[in-house]
Amino acid sequence: MMEIHAEVIDSFQRGAVRVMCVTEPGHTVVIGKEGEVKIPYKAGDVVLVGANDQVICGPIGFEGGVEFAERILSADSRAMTQPAGLQMLATVLVALSTLPQFQPPPAAAEVVARV
Repeated sequence: MMEIHAEVIDSFQRGAVRVMCVTEPGHTVVIGKEGEVKIPYKAGDVVLVGANDQVICGPIGFEGGVEFAERILSADSRAMTQPAGLQMLATVLVALSTLPQFQPPPAAAEVVARV
């Protein structure tokens, strides 16, 4: 079992499921057709973690999330049926929504509140 160092961005299901931002680069190992394959990740990528710190999906970078979304919109059936694909997109979207450039400016938030 490999450790992924990350900090919590947001939590769901009373804290049992957490969206986390990776703080140190590393790699995960998956089984491919030719045997074990190392998949690198970098600080800033995001991961969805469940109970007992088990990885549900990720780590994935924003670029990877956009690429995956584009494959779905291009009718790539493998992408559309990928296990945990929906969780992966949700993880990237939640993490992206916390970035400062995606927060409404105070004046805009005030106007929205009055509507």
